[in-house]
Amino acid sequence: MSLRAKALLTLLVILTLGRPASADSSAFTIVSEPRLCGSVCIPAVTESNTGGISNGILSSSTVLNGLSEFAETSIDLASGTAGVAVRNNFGESRADASHTDIWFCGSTPTCAALAGGGFVTVSLNLHVEGNASLTPSGGFMSLTYVYDTASLLGSSALGQFQFNFFEDPGFGLQAHIEGQASFLDYHTGTLLHPTVLIQSGSLDNQIAFGADLTVTSFIGGCASSPCDLTNGVFTDTQSLSALIDPASDSSVQRLNSLDTFRVSIASDLPIVSADGRTTGAAAAAAPEPASWMLIAGAMAIGWFRPAHRSRY
Repeated sequence: MSLRAKALLTLLVILTLGRPASADSSAFTIVSEPRLCGSVCIPAVTESNTGGISNGILSSSTVLNGLSEFAETSIDLASGTAGVAVRNNFGESRADASHTDIWFCGSTPTCAALAGGGFVTVSLNLHVEGNASLTPSGGFMSLTYVYDTASLLGSSALGQFQFNFFEDPGFGLQAHIEGQASFLDYHTGTLLHPTVLIQSGSLDNQIAFGADLTVTSFIGGCASSPCDLTNGVFTDTQSLSALIDPASDSSVQRLNSLDTFRVSIASDLPIVSADGRTTGAAAAAAPEPASWMLIAGAMAIGWFRPAHRSRY
């Protein structure tokens, strides 16, 4: 099996491996080292963690050999901010997480349009960024973020955003570095392809990548009558997965996208999620369904280090 096929197959592993942290969330990390034989043989080693929720943070972390090999992932349930980081110089590191939230409309008069089967405009902003080393021959890495929504009223709501970053290997005569992003609007059927920025860093063999998208979509009202809004209007699911397999020269390879996958929703509707996320007020009149704005800012070069994390 080719390295690319292996990476894609691993990323399709169901995110609920191990015992899920709760009915609608899961986090899983695994780090492994293969059997190594010299004058003596050192057995293969594998460590994994099914994660859990603490202080509103869904997370999982696995470490081998100090910080030489690790995998970490987290989702802040109250803000929706998520991310992953993986590193390895000898074996394989993988991190997966997923969380589904339910959104409710708390004001019957304001939500009358939904009860009547109408569609309400919503502004959706999505942001991804990260840093990675360029892998030599024999190594590869991949990162996938997905934001998906589903109507609870039998209608259409928002859409699906996908971001993919892949390199196999990152430099050399056969270097392959790829970044793709897309957004499918479930109400209009519009498919957008935001630009993914990939830039070289100031240090050798490092790159930064990212994408931004602000799009106007729709929350769909009840498709049939009578209409019951008490069980929620729509759900949204954030899922993320990262995989790294180092180069054949055993050099340290790493991918860092901790706390960089962000989703924000702006609407005139007073909707709030079961985990306490809220929508911001719509800043202006909404454009037509197919209109959208791509925001492409320069990605910060160097290793991203969130203020509350210091060991990486």
